Amino acid sequence: RVGALERRDAARTAWLSALSIGLVLAACVLLGAYALARRRAERRASALLEGVMENAPVGLGLLDRRLRLHNANRALAEIGERTLGLAPGGDLGAVLPEDVRAQVEPRLRSVLDGGKAQTDVEVTTRPPGRPHLVRHLQMGFFPLRGEGREGAAGGAEAVGGVGLVATDVTARRRMEERLRRSEARLRQIVDSVPQLAWMTDAEGGIQW
Repeated sequence: RVGALERRDAARTAWLSALSIGLVLAACVLLGAYALARRRAERRASALLEGVMENAPVGLGLLDRRLRLHNANRALAEIGERTLGLAPGGDLGAVLPEDVRAQVEPRLRSVLDGGKAQTDVEVTTRPPGRPHLVRHLQMGFFPLRGEGREGAAGGAEAVGGVGLVATDVTARRRMEERLRRSEARLRQIVDSVPQLAWMTDAEGGIQW
């Protein structure tokens, strides 16, 4: 009887051991599948980000906390060649013209310290060697979240850097200036006409 009990316990132990090993193997397979799926998702996200960076019609750049430019797309490189002189890995203070640095560096510091994005930042500059030409840029800055800092309130994430969005709006500004001058000339001509003249809307209300 004791022998039968011992044999039954041995069989039960063998089954439990086999079940435990099977569960461990299944867990390893699941973890491996999860890691593989996550790696594929990261690759897809990385490829998507690279595609957006390279083909975006606006300039995109990534700066670290020292305001060093680590990544820039083709559009930003073209803007930099024409206007700013940005170079990958260059210190912001070393690559930007003095007038542009004075306009954007306080905004960048504010994003780093406060963690809030800033949009529609107007920047004007004159390309090197062409002082008669004024170029207009419209920029936006947004925080890049990093790891949480010790002592941060509520375990909030630290700002690890700043994202930069830049658009060359020189042509649009020139067109707007031409329209303003044309409107001013037209207004001056019409105000000088000796005849009585006015304009109304569709309901007859006098607009001018």
